[in-house]
Amino acid sequence: MEIYQWLFRRAGFPVSSVGYFLYVNGIKEGCFYEHGEGRMRFDTTVIAYEGGDEWVDECVSQAVSCFDGDEVPDAGASCDTCGYLASRAEINL
Repeated sequence: MEIYQWLFRRAGFPVSSVGYFLYVNGIKEGCFYEHGEGRMRFDTTVIAYEGGDEWVDECVSQAVSCFDGDEVPDAGASCDTCGYLASRAEINL
């Protein structure tokens, strides 16, 4: 949410600090797909989220520096992708 708020603010648009996520989940009770009618039923929920984009400038600057640099950053301990790739490397040895 904050990235989008940041982008729109940089483009000059007035942006609220509150954004909304639309969460949609298929209803599985009864018949998931209503035969003959060609439609599915869904539960929808709107979730308000108050974002703060003050951290984005620094993160974008760090990302640009990383991409422009010659070194690959160390893997993060909490990064799921890094953990997956490390596990795959061990299996493929």
